[in-house]
Amino acid sequence: MNRQERRKTQKEFDRNKQRLGVAKQLDKEFAAARELHEKGHLGEAQMAYKQLLELAPGQPDVCYMMALLCRNIEDRAGAEHYLRLSLSTKPDQPHVLNELGAMQMEKSQFAAAEKLFSEALELKPNGGDILFNLGLAQKYQGRPTEAIESFKKSLIEHKGFHMAHYFLGQSYAMTENYEEAEKYFVKSLELSPGQYPPTLDMANVLGHMGRWDEAMTFAVRANELRPDHPEPMYVLGWVQENSGNEEDAEETYRDILDLNPDHIQAKIGLARLTGEGLDELSGAPGGGAR
Repeated sequence: MNRQERRKTQKEFDRNKQRLGVAKQLDKEFAAARELHEKGHLGEAQMAYKQLLELAPGQPDVCYMMALLCRNIEDRAGAEHYLRLSLSTKPDQPHVLNELGAMQMEKSQFAAAEKLFSEALELKPNGGDILFNLGLAQKYQGRPTEAIESFKKSLIEHKGFHMAHYFLGQSYAMTENYEEAEKYFVKSLELSPGQYPPTLDMANVLGHMGRWDEAMTFAVRANELRPDHPEPMYVLGWVQENSGNEEDAEETYRDILDLNPDHIQAKIGLARLTGEGLDELSGAPGGGAR
C-alpha cells in the first residue's frame, strides 16, 4: 500500500470513527430522554426528543417515542405527525403501523385502520396486538365473522387477554350465536372479574336465550357497577318486562326518562306497557336490548 492509499484509508477510518462516536452519543442521549419519559417528566423528555431530532432529523425510533409522548399529553395531531414521519424514514415498522392504525380507529376511520393493520401483519404475521386491533376494525365495520378469526388468532400469543375474549363474545352475539358469546363473556369475567361491559352483555345474551332469571342477576350486577346510567337501566327494564315484572319494568323505564327524557328505547318500552306516547312514537324503531 503506497502513501496515498494509506492516507485515504486513514481518512475513511477517521470518518467512520467520528460517525460511530456521534451514534454512540445519540444513543446515550436517547436512553436518557426515554428514562425521563418513563418517569413522567414529559416536558423535559419532549425537549430532549426535539433536540435529538434536530441532530438526527426523522430518526425513526425518536419519532416513535415522540409520538407516544404526544399521546400522553393528548396531542393527537402531533402523535400522528411523528408516526408518519417515522414511517417515512423507515417503512417496515409493524409496531408503528399498529399505533397509527389505532389512531385511525379513534377517529372512526376503520377502513384506513384495517389497511394499516394488514400492512403491519405482512411484516409480523403473528403479532397478537395487531391481530386484536384488526379484529376491532373488522367488527366495527360490521364483519363479525372475520373479526372472530382475528381475535382467535390474537389469543395464540395473548391467551389471557380478557379484552380479546370480550370482543369475541360481542362478535358472536352479532352473529346471534349466543351460546358461543356466553362462553367468551364468562371467560373474560374469569380473567378480569367485575368488569362492567361483559356483565351487561351477559344479561343481554342470556335474555336472548330466554334465561331470564340468570339475565336478571347480571342486569342487577351491571346496574351496581354503573349506577344511575341509562344503558344498564334499560337492559334491566327489558329483562324485568320479559320476566313478567311489568310494574318494575315500568318504574325502571320512567327512572331512565327522568335521567334522559329523549331515551327512545325507554319511551318505546313504556309505550308497550302503558300505551303512553304511542302517537309520538309512530314509526320509531322497535325496542329490545342492544
